[in-house]
Amino acid sequence: MSALALSRAGWDVDVVERDPLPDVDDVEAAFGCHPRPAVPQAGHSHNLFAAVSATLRERAPEALDAMSEAGVRRLRIRDAPPPPLAGVLAGAGDEDLVGLAARRSTFEWALRRYVSGLPGVRLRHAHVVGLAGDSAAVPVVRGVRLDDDSVVDADFVVDAGGRRSQSNEWIAALGGREVGWERHEVGTVYYTRYYRRHADVDWLPLNRGVASGVTLPTMAGLALPADHDTFSITVMVPSHVAALKVLRDADVFQSLLAATPVLGAWGADPAYAEPTTDVRVMGGFSNGARRDAAFSPYAHNFALLGDAFMHTNPMFARGISVATGSAFALADLLSSYDDPGDRDAAWRRYLAEHVLSRFDDVVARDAERLAVWSAVWAGEVPVEVPFAGDLTWTEVMRAAAVDEVVWRATTRYLNVLERFDDAITPELLERVRALRDAGRLPMPLQGPSTGDILDAVGASLVS
Repeated sequence: MSALALSRAGWDVDVVERDPLPDVDDVEAAFGCHPRPAVPQAGHSHNLFAAVSATLRERAPEALDAMSEAGVRRLRIRDAPPPPLAGVLAGAGDEDLVGLAARRSTFEWALRRYVSGLPGVRLRHAHVVGLAGDSAAVPVVRGVRLDDDSVVDADFVVDAGGRRSQSNEWIAALGGREVGWERHEVGTVYYTRYYRRHADVDWLPLNRGVASGVTLPTMAGLALPADHDTFSITVMVPSHVAALKVLRDADVFQSLLAATPVLGAWGADPAYAEPTTDVRVMGGFSNGARRDAAFSPYAHNFALLGDAFMHTNPMFARGISVATGSAFALADLLSSYDDPGDRDAAWRRYLAEHVLSRFDDVVARDAERLAVWSAVWAGEVPVEVPFAGDLTWTEVMRAAAVDEVVWRATTRYLNVLERFDDAITPELLERVRALRDAGRLPMPLQGPSTGDILDAVGASLVS
């Protein structure tokens, strides 16, 4: 995405990737390239929120068209409103609330093919082992060093190397400071399986705009429609419950789907779809940010972008959305500032305002969820801690199901079109309180208890 944004801003771009998606001829071959060692998340569900399509529609419409030609589908979020709002949200409006339905591999395959054809873009399959530049307390970066001892010279270097980025060591080698990770444990394991819908049945209705999902006191799950009649189902459970490791077994996974509201209709009925993969497991991650890089100079002619600066629980699907916005923001500021120090300061302001703000709200929502899960699985009565006075986040989301104003604000926030504080205003919270106090909030969705889940998977807490 950085190459797309910088190329459209007039830059010549060298893309150096250690583990790129192989150059295959079609999207099914691309999907078959999982697993990729440096991109373990590539084979799991990806929620491509409206922030991605809105940015591309405005800044690179031809790239969005190329994705559509590859099978990426555009999902108008107003077409899947909460049932109480179906009449209110019928018709035109909210034109930027359009999500994308695609497997990560299809999205990446189409984007890579389009970007590789842009003038001035060169793709290199190589391993970056360091930075070239002028040593100083705030180094001036002038290129990257590859594992064959060659150097790729550059006027500006973007580190989009993900959470395994080694730029801390590379900047330190040039005399700069190290910026450690601020980490918050997620405490969640993801189990994902892909399916293909039968051609003679219609897509099931969505209850999350671009997906169908459940968030329960015991677990969460998401069915995500994708391209070419495929979809994924991801089940998210607390990592400390060892008995749930049996979910990696396909039959056990199917049993849990059958016992879970919403998910069962998608994945447990062989008349609707058939599985196309085994169950894929991902865990051991955290919410992490290199916060201090946004507040003190780190390196000139250099930017941390995407997961190399901030990564969060995949449940919140911030990664591609935030990285897309960041890539185009970086291209804009490089066009606006010539002085390296001014560029660095402008980029740090952007990180603080538009990236760290999203990190902080995910950490807060994640802590609320984990506290409930931990209490329930310990056999205790969960108490959801209010985040704003006497209001809980669950109450805000329940209000979104019956009130158009709250629906739009939360939908824009969840789709990364607006920051939390801009969308969830004091006035909106007062609106939620009024709905709650009037008894108008719908009851939360009920799902399997801890005992029901353990029975479904044939396990016990003492196994």
